[in-house]
Amino acid sequence: MPLTSLREQLSIYSDVEVKAGVFYPLQSISKKVELNWTEVPLCIEGEDEGVETLLIEIAKSISEEVYLINSSERLRLHLAAVWANNFPNHLWAITKELLAEQNLDFDLMRPIIKETFRKAMEAEHPAEVQTGPARRGDQSTMQKHQLLLEEQPQWSRLYSVLSESIMQWYL
Repeated sequence: MPLTSLREQLSIYSDVEVKAGVFYPLQSISKKVELNWTEVPLCIEGEDEGVETLLIEIAKSISEEVYLINSSERLRLHLAAVWANNFPNHLWAITKELLAEQNLDFDLMRPIIKETFRKAMEAEHPAEVQTGPARRGDQSTMQKHQLLLEEQPQWSRLYSVLSESIMQWYL
């Protein structure tokens, strides 16, 4: 929600002065997982310098990662978080289903997922460590994969779109 929308919602408090600000933790929060809040980026926006100063002070008492981020930047940050968090998780869910169709255990994927994540986090740019048939332009392998996806047209389309994006990046 942009700060302007929050400000509009607070307009009902016309009898007292109310200042608007945003305290946005960039983290997926789960009920059963205890977070180390000192490592969670906290993004702050205030409608004036006083609000920002107060929110920064509170944020710094919780986290070592505090950033002033405006509404436009926060929207872009949220979009990037969906790409970094929600989409890979969905792809792992598809992976589990593809393996289950052949009675293969998802645990087989854990080492490659961990290694892919490690390399991406250590690289200057994640594109530097991209691998796979699309990266190599291996049309033969990609066609075989598409045949295996004939019964899941939405996964086939997703495979095609992601492979095309990878190929356009490198080839």
